[in-house]
Amino acid sequence: MRSTHQTTFKIFTIITMISLLSIESFRFSNTVLAAKSPTTFPDLACNALFAKFSMDGNSVVTTWRTPASDPAEMRLWNIQTDKVKLIQTFDGELNSFIGVPNFSPDGKFLLVGYNSKAILWNIETGEQVYTFERDNSNSTDVTDAFFSSDGLYIITSGSEGVNLWETKSGKKLYHFSAKRSLLNAQISADDKYLMLTEVDGGVTLWSVKNENKIYTFTSAFNSIFSTDSNWIITTGYDGLNIQTISEPNQIINLDTKANWRTLDVSFDNKYLLTVDYTLEHLSIWNIATRSQIKTFEGKGIEGKFFPEDDAILLSNVHDEDTTKLEVWDIESHSYTKKISDSTGLGDIYDISRDGNTMLGFFDSKVQLRNLKTGKKIFDIC
Repeated sequence: MRSTHQTTFKIFTIITMISLLSIESFRFSNTVLAAKSPTTFPDLACNALFAKFSMDGNSVVTTWRTPASDPAEMRLWNIQTDKVKLIQTFDGELNSFIGVPNFSPDGKFLLVGYNSKAILWNIETGEQVYTFERDNSNSTDVTDAFFSSDGLYIITSGSEGVNLWETKSGKKLYHFSAKRSLLNAQISADDKYLMLTEVDGGVTLWSVKNENKIYTFTSAFNSIFSTDSNWIITTGYDGLNIQTISEPNQIINLDTKANWRTLDVSFDNKYLLTVDYTLEHLSIWNIATRSQIKTFEGKGIEGKFFPEDDAILLSNVHDEDTTKLEVWDIESHSYTKKISDSTGLGDIYDISRDGNTMLGFFDSKVQLRNLKTGKKIFDIC
């Protein structure tokens, strides 16, 4: 275990600011395309790109491409019964550049971004409700699309910034510009702030209410909000830092290294998870004491916090052929459960909100596993 770092404060001089670009015009349409409603389980090769639980944990959405040369599809599955059931297939105009699908907070809609568009689907009817797209089809992609936490707004991000839309009407409200292509965009849990991270470095914090730029972290190349929306964590050339939103120029340094690729904060804001760029070192930090609790090593290692407990689900590739999936308890500093040893590389897609079920890609299949017993429930494909 590493010793606690001394808390340091630095005044951050803003060297360059992201210039405000002119707002590109978007067109909004409400073309209706009905989804397919199959009654039998499809006999298809397993080639899921992304997968996610619904808010109530009763459904799973996957984005799909099979074979690789065919257009992508988005599929909705009912997982309440002993056997998984395919409810809807949303294909429309989707292609292999489809992004991560997202459920609306009320569970009534699905949103996905692809190419230069984002599509909002009605889950019950399978109809395409709204399409958000650029007037110039040769302009930048919509790399991500997601809902605000209250579901009132939709955020679409692309190479030249972020657009904020009203979910009910499809009307564009604001454009938040970026100088270069975006790595990601995030909205705080209280829906007050947007954070834009550019691929070449630089993180910008915006106010959603008045469209004002609050601060630019010029040395950062990755960032994440705390779950209470009071502070952010950035990693960059000046290390791993905590900064409060109210006073972002005051920096609390956790680590001087600049090699952290992945950031995640526990649901109670007590712990931070980081993975380095080699994907071989995963570290857990105590935010209150500014100390590193534990470092795990393994090829292709990844981890996710459980929604309720102070525990993480670890996926650790021990060799070229086996992925070990285990639960590690932070308070006791010990492994509490072995979930599985899987053949080949693995991937943790999502954990249900009650912390009981995992959705992942193991043994060349998209699987649901019971995290209490470690047993596989069934294969989605």
